[in-house]
Amino acid sequence: CVTHFWGSENLVLAILQYSTFSLILSTLFGSVSTFASVLIYSYYFAVIAHGLEAIYAVYLCKSNLKTRNTTALQWFILVFATGYPATRKVIEFASINEEKNTKKKK
Repeated sequence: CVTHFWGSENLVLAILQYSTFSLILSTLFGSVSTFASVLIYSYYFAVIAHGLEAIYAVYLCKSNLKTRNTTALQWFILVFATGYPATRKVIEFASINEEKNTKKKK
């Protein structure tokens, strides 16, 4: 991500080169530096949230779906890259598997 390599100060300087864009951001966020801070914190929040989702997907793969490590790793990568849409699929597969196992026990 640009914010990770540039830092807040360089991001602000890059935005200030485009007067229309910086005017819009200043109007919406109060200042360009506030926008840069929000952008940086949002980036780190997204990385942490996707990481936690990916860990949860691996947990479902290993505990409920009984997948191999390579399959769980593939789900980890997919969920980390896409977030909730892939997580929703893993949850759906896990619930289908759980229903199937419940019916077998009866």
